[in-house]
Amino acid sequence: MTFRAKTIRCAIVVLALFAPRLMFADYGYFTMPVDPATLSYGGTNHNAGINSWVDHTSPLGQSDTSTVMTRYDGMVFTASTSLASCTNGVQCYSGHEGIDYAVASGTAVFAVASGTVRQSEWQSPSDHSFGFGIFVSIWHGQYGASTLYAHLSATTTNALAGNNVSRAQLVGYSGATGDANGANHLHFQVYNADVTITSSTNGGSQFSDSVDPYGWFGTSTDPWKTNDAPFGYMWADPLPHATSSFVHYETSSFTMTASSTWNADQIYIIQDGLTVSSTATLTIKQGAVVKFGGSDPTSTSLTVDGKLDVQGTSTDPVYFTSIEDDSVGGDMNDDATATIPGQGNWQYIKLDNHSTSTIRNAVIRYGGNLNSGVNADVYADGGYLSATSTTFASSSAYGIQMASGTVKITSSTFVGNRQEGFWADGTGNLTVTSSTFSDSGKSGVGVGFGGTGFIAYDNGLNFTSTGNTSTRNAWNAYEVGNNNINSNVTWQDTVPYVPGTLTISSGKTLTINPGVVVKFDYSTIFNINGQLSAAATTSTKQIYFTSLKDDSIGGDTNDDGASTTPATGSWSILTAAGSSSTFNYSTLAYGGYIWLADLYMNGGTVHSKHTTIASSDWDGIKLASGTLTIVSSTFLPEPNFAVENTLTSTSSASAQQNWWGSASGPYNPNSNALGNTSTAVSDYVSYTPYLTSAPQ
Repeated sequence: MTFRAKTIRCAIVVLALFAPRLMFADYGYFTMPVDPATLSYGGTNHNAGINSWVDHTSPLGQSDTSTVMTRYDGMVFTASTSLASCTNGVQCYSGHEGIDYAVASGTAVFAVASGTVRQSEWQSPSDHSFGFGIFVSIWHGQYGASTLYAHLSATTTNALAGNNVSRAQLVGYSGATGDANGANHLHFQVYNADVTITSSTNGGSQFSDSVDPYGWFGTSTDPWKTNDAPFGYMWADPLPHATSSFVHYETSSFTMTASSTWNADQIYIIQDGLTVSSTATLTIKQGAVVKFGGSDPTSTSLTVDGKLDVQGTSTDPVYFTSIEDDSVGGDMNDDATATIPGQGNWQYIKLDNHSTSTIRNAVIRYGGNLNSGVNADVYADGGYLSATSTTFASSSAYGIQMASGTVKITSSTFVGNRQEGFWADGTGNLTVTSSTFSDSGKSGVGVGFGGTGFIAYDNGLNFTSTGNTSTRNAWNAYEVGNNNINSNVTWQDTVPYVPGTLTISSGKTLTINPGVVVKFDYSTIFNINGQLSAAATTSTKQIYFTSLKDDSIGGDTNDDGASTTPATGSWSILTAAGSSSTFNYSTLAYGGYIWLADLYMNGGTVHSKHTTIASSDWDGIKLASGTLTIVSSTFLPEPNFAVENTLTSTSSASAQQNWWGSASGPYNPNSNALGNTSTAVSDYVSYTPYLTSAPQ
């Protein structure tokens, strides 16, 4: 799967749900110091609202004597080509060592990252027209950088020297103090050191320590070679959208009762839980990053009682992730590399009864904390969920856990979950189509089985799957629990099914579609009290019943390479009185557990044609009660009988027109002593006429 790089396009919003407001979040590199909506040019492109850039030719302030200005992208401007053309018709100048944002006087100015305020003062208390005027400087020790906010009209009490401030905390208001020449704007500057600004004419502004937060994107060598070290590009949002790197303050509470839209390319931190009420719709636009934090992130969740509409795109997905996940949205817990994300960092997205959720192009990962009782990135406890092109990853147990409702998953990815891609053991309808499952069920609790998905039918689950693939999981198959099939069920898809001890209840039908592979782990019994229909119509789409260790059919389902091979006696199919079973173009191999046969008939009827019976621990088919009819089929060598009838009537065991591995037919000491001894039949089996060559 593809994760977003460190420099992502995101603004940032923090939902502080322990208090009725939204706050900024802390994460690696910088968010905007002003709201893009306050920029004079609207913040609609990468030049908008910026009067002046850092000059890469010689950012030496008043000491610069050149007439050349070089922007971060390699564009060179001179007096003859008009320096004014480097922004939206507003003058920028040679020698500039910061970025000037065109905002009106009194515009709120925010810290771009958490840190410690070093200075909050006039650069020259005796000359208010000098230099930066009123400024605030903040040391960001976790990143080894300082930031400066200059030409302010006022500072706030948050920004007193020595105070610690959080990302996006209000530190002042823009103005035109110092040498702003009467033009209201914010001068923003970055240093690669813990600097002290003095009233000295040039040295006091520490030009030599300045760096450009845009880094260098020119095709030639950066003329200001020290700029790239050690930072490069420092905004949260990659070019050309740096001015999207902003956070909005909004009021909120534990329960969202009015509909709300979370903006594109912003980051929202949910702290201590958020509930979308039944009266509200939460819309999340493309590129948004939702992180789960708070005093105890492992118990932080998003609960949907109303509507959730996630509108990611293929190039700009929405993320739901851990606050420790710095790869998207940056270092929100502001600890640099001290923590890394892991399975179960947060609780879950819970979809309650009557909720409606649509998720498109999203990545949901690191959820399912084991202490919550629900161990999944997404918990469907009712309602309706449609997820398309969405990744469910790195959960403590399952990507999706379904108790009830309707869940439709299309063209999605399940990867790196500790146990299963999905777990469905309740009621409702689960549909999974054209999706991939990989690298799950291999680490932590519950490893060595599962990995793709778990299904239990006791409560009437309706599971539909088509066009899915499963690789590198503990089991590259759907695990079907030890339970009863209490409704009509159809198995389809190219992903194998691995049932536990499973019972088809009386009056219910399990239909196995052509091409399906059913594999059994050791000591498994498949009880048929109702009806089993395994009726393929062509040899190119056969149905297989075989061992989990049989890699020749359905691939390496237990994902162990060649370290295990199939053995007889792994499983048995047991029919009961009143049952009905059909096997057409099917293969039964490596059975014989307990009942010592691939197929043990203890009642009911079995009709089979074009079927292969092979590699049992004792008998291929054993008839204790019921009626068997098998035709145009192939029996391969068995240790005891290919067909054994313990009854005393040949009318109960019709095995005519079959291939017994030899033109001489099956061996029976009383009726065909010259037959093939590897495919013997007991008395009371009607086997003549038999085929003298393998059926086509």
